[in-house]
Amino acid sequence: MAGLAVVLDANVLFGIEVTDVLLTLATKRLFRPHWSTEIHDEVRRKLITRPNLTSTAVDYRIAQMNRARPDALVDAPSALLDSMPVKLDSMPVNEKDRHVLALAVHVTAPIIVTNNLKDFPPAACDPLGIEAMPADTFLALQFDLDRQLVIDAFQEIAARRHRAPRTVVEILDRLEASLPATVGVVARGSSRMSSSRTFPISAMASAENAVARPRFRAAERLGYPSAMASEENAVARGERHTF
Repeated sequence: MAGLAVVLDANVLFGIEVTDVLLTLATKRLFRPHWSTEIHDEVRRKLITRPNLTSTAVDYRIAQMNRARPDALVDAPSALLDSMPVKLDSMPVNEKDRHVLALAVHVTAPIIVTNNLKDFPPAACDPLGIEAMPADTFLALQFDLDRQLVIDAFQEIAARRHRAPRTVVEILDRLEASLPATVGVVARGSSRMSSSRTFPISAMASAENAVARPRFRAAERLGYPSAMASEENAVARGERHTF
């Protein structure tokens, strides 16, 4: 399954912590990420509005993304929109999001990682063999694919930090709100994180991320097991994660 192509939508690249997890796993070849100049531009427009970031800092961050995976930056040819089996202009996809779907077709990516699922409805994606998936679901599935590699990735992130969050525990703390399912499976599955702290995964009770989460066809098609399902059962039993 190594090298599976996925498109990372701009909204999963806004937060530095989630971006760090995605790119660290990508450098380990667990999957092959793709973004485009247009996705970069959207990330830049969002980040430049933050008072704590200068344009130089934003450009540096985007450059580091490209340095982490030099093969990730790909622009779908403009002619693709006219040659696709199903014309995008007849689909229920906003014009501003069509370039993301076109990129997925161009790089033959079966998954678009996005936190705005409504922007990529099944009516638009299914005819193209593509599925939109939240970052939390996608990352939890990576843990199913190679648990040790994902644990190593979190430890690697912690090792290169020079300021908080500097430990795996602190990083998971920071990520709990945005990646509750991922934090849950990593905390439960890790036997190498040395801490006696009890870590409640309270956010997994939300309808979006817990039991009400839909099953993802791409995950089933690719043969992923379901760590998230077992995690949801644990949460339903009221268990807490200690590591």
